[in-house]
Amino acid sequence: MNSTTEDKLRWIFNSSLIIVCFSILFTFYDLKFARIAFFITSYLTIIGLCFRKFTLTKSEKLFISALFLLGLSKVLWFAIEYIGQDDFDIYNSYLASGKRLMIAAVIALFFLGHKRFLTPKNIKSIKYGLLISFITASVVGIWQVMHNIPRVDFFQSRATGAAYMYSALASAVIFIFLQDAQRRFHYFSIFVIFIVAYLVLFATGTRNTMVSFPVTLLLIGLLKFRHLGWKSFVLTLCTITLLIGASYTKVIKPRIDATYQEYQIFEQSQGNDMGSLTTRLAMWKVGIQCFSSNFFGMSQQERKQWFQNYVDNTQRDKSSLAYVDVHLHNEVIETASLQGILGVIVLLFYYFINIMVSWRYHNPALLSVMILILITGLTDVIFISRDQTIFFPVIMLLTILWQGERKRLNKSL
Repeated sequence: MNSTTEDKLRWIFNSSLIIVCFSILFTFYDLKFARIAFFITSYLTIIGLCFRKFTLTKSEKLFISALFLLGLSKVLWFAIEYIGQDDFDIYNSYLASGKRLMIAAVIALFFLGHKRFLTPKNIKSIKYGLLISFITASVVGIWQVMHNIPRVDFFQSRATGAAYMYSALASAVIFIFLQDAQRRFHYFSIFVIFIVAYLVLFATGTRNTMVSFPVTLLLIGLLKFRHLGWKSFVLTLCTITLLIGASYTKVIKPRIDATYQEYQIFEQSQGNDMGSLTTRLAMWKVGIQCFSSNFFGMSQQERKQWFQNYVDNTQRDKSSLAYVDVHLHNEVIETASLQGILGVIVLLFYYFINIMVSWRYHNPALLSVMILILITGLTDVIFISRDQTIFFPVIMLLTILWQGERKRLNKSL
């Protein structure tokens, strides 16, 4: 390949990297611009792939393949269930998210295949680009708190989804900076990032992230940063305890009380009364029954009818009908009830590959994002959200690029 072609590829690589970092930044300020940045990146990387010369490691191939298969499984499910049917909808969330996941895989193919263009300046761009994104998101969150917004949502109109993405950004930033920390000031800065992030997450009112964020940090800290010693672990644990104690009366206790009351209502009403938790419990129960009766999946309309028949026949779990048109608030159950056993296999394969890649290549930032995705998937669904299917693959890709080049530079020193 001649020098002119290499220069063009390098320009595409550098431009695309800057634009995709802006996609992360705009997620917490204006989702429209975040999507635009993502799609501009996709156009540039597709042009770059036309030059064809790229190299991938086995782990990189697995990462890209798992992401592409996850998107392809959703597109194929839509094609099988809806093409030629009266309820065909080009704006179906499964189709939209599937296409975005496949596009993200193409972007990953370009960046990982041309990682030879990564420079120390690029690595700093990723590192500080994510930090700027975190600071921007935190400022937006604090501004919303100061203006008495009931739940911080970073102008996304959905606080829970916003909290999932913010917690992933915060954990990635913490572990990226922790790997390069050498002085007390560095550790103090990371400590401040953690406190700010946790307080903002409390302001989102999302129970899942209130638990998953500190648990993920402690778990990975114990597994990957034992060299920091027990003092760091105790300090982090004490800080979490103090933050929980300070917010217990106004934030945590009301949530715990509401959870307990809703569970009792679910038991007493046999799942017929509405509530945040009662609806979830009913949907999970009926969703598992639906999957066991339809092993290879069905359309959303068929699932809704199945739920309705179940409720009519049993006179139980009526609250499961409330959001059956949206999703079942559990990634695996949602996938199983619609895409069947093959969809579940693809989803579990995606989980396994990303955990394996992050663990094998000692990438705590990627591992933290993956653990948060797993925990989030217990009570919500990420991979049918148009914005989360952009955000999560992109931030995972950035952590892989940063970690890989960081290791190469350290070896060369």
